[in-house]
Amino acid sequence: GYVDFAIIVVKAMQTDAVIQSNLGCIGPDTVIVTLQNGLGNDERLKKYVPANRIIYGCGNMGTELPEPAHCIARPFEGENMYFGAAENCARTDEIGKFLESAFAKGGLRPHFYEDVRPSVWRKATSNSGYNTVCALLRMKVSEVNADPNGMQLVWDIWKECAAVSEAAGVQGVWDYTVAICDTLTKNLGDYYPSMAQDLCLYKRQTEVDSLTGAVSMYGKMYGVPTPTCDVCTKAIKALQANYDKLYLK
Repeated sequence: GYVDFAIIVVKAMQTDAVIQSNLGCIGPDTVIVTLQNGLGNDERLKKYVPANRIIYGCGNMGTELPEPAHCIARPFEGENMYFGAAENCARTDEIGKFLESAFAKGGLRPHFYEDVRPSVWRKATSNSGYNTVCALLRMKVSEVNADPNGMQLVWDIWKECAAVSEAAGVQGVWDYTVAICDTLTKNLGDYYPSMAQDLCLYKRQTEVDSLTGAVSMYGKMYGVPTPTCDVCTKAIKALQANYDKLYLK
């Protein structure tokens, strides 16, 4: 039968497949909740349900899967789960508040926002920097931080993300990113971000189109140059298209 809500936590490039294989449980009142990394996840769902049946957001935590059925999660201190409706209405408000309560009972610090865009852009910005650069350099977060060239790439990506977000009407991304830089290193310093795991360890397709790729796309839409995001996105896509030709341990 139909479910009240469905939570999407697969990677962005798997969204269409997972929705299409579960259409039988999505009814006229079902709310689809995307808690996926990156930008544009809410837009992708509008092919299947109207905006007033979509909740989108993300979590602030690093996770690793060292072996099957064994997940290590490192939630950030402070608010570490956030989401809001693509279009506010009574139904999304009902489901959003229920989820906020459920996640809190599970030990997280969630927040259901009336406008979640600033939180989504802040997370996408931090992810675009460290995920992409760690993947390209095959380094952990702390190792990138310790290298001036690597860290400059991260800062260049962050600056472009902040400029695009401002053009999109979302303020404060740059100030927030600068403020949490030390916290990111403290929480995730000994961590390979998910894109680095996908590219360097598992030879999987990555979420680059939802991170620096999405920043490039929105940059073109709003007339904001994004040269670092453009080059890094192309480099990641070239690597993931040629795994059989690469020397990767």
